[in-house]
Amino acid sequence: MKKIVCIITAVLFAAALFSCSKSEKEPAASSPVTGTAQESAERETAVKESGDRFFFEGVSLILPEGFKTVEYPAYTIAVPSDYPSNTDNITFVSATDKAEDYTLDALKAQMEEMFDSVVDISVENTETDGKETVICRQTVEINGASIKETVCTVFFDGKSVSLTFVDGSGDYSFALEASLASVKVG
Repeated sequence: MKKIVCIITAVLFAAALFSCSKSEKEPAASSPVTGTAQESAERETAVKESGDRFFFEGVSLILPEGFKTVEYPAYTIAVPSDYPSNTDNITFVSATDKAEDYTLDALKAQMEEMFDSVVDISVENTETDGKETVICRQTVEINGASIKETVCTVFFDGKSVSLTFVDGSGDYSFALEASLASVKVG
């Protein structure tokens, strides 16, 4: 549960930054993302051509073009070049949580305590390179702003590593999904 608290803290930090810097611009158009293997491979290829692989606690992914990482004591965050005016980000947290703690009901209850409203939430149990993985997708509202988040948590070697992809502006939707598709263990 410490992991979930760390994720919640990081998400609140990102959401607060987003709501403070929200401008009245139109979100950039983005392609809809579907789950086919071919589309996932195309997203990963697009990121490979433009980004750098980043390693965190045994998990790696390809960062979207122009993203840089900033390390804090409790977490690491990757932000775009136009940060902080654009608060889309990827937050990295490591803990010792167990996959069985990541149920839809438990995650939904925590999100409802943190945000004004949880518009949509889903949980998918899958694997990343043979390691148990939980992917939680949610749309939340805070201070009138709608934020899409995807939390990918990989469980291995007695620990959990969570990558939280925060898409508040829509400017990096495709790049964030492509980065998620590039997640590897090792």
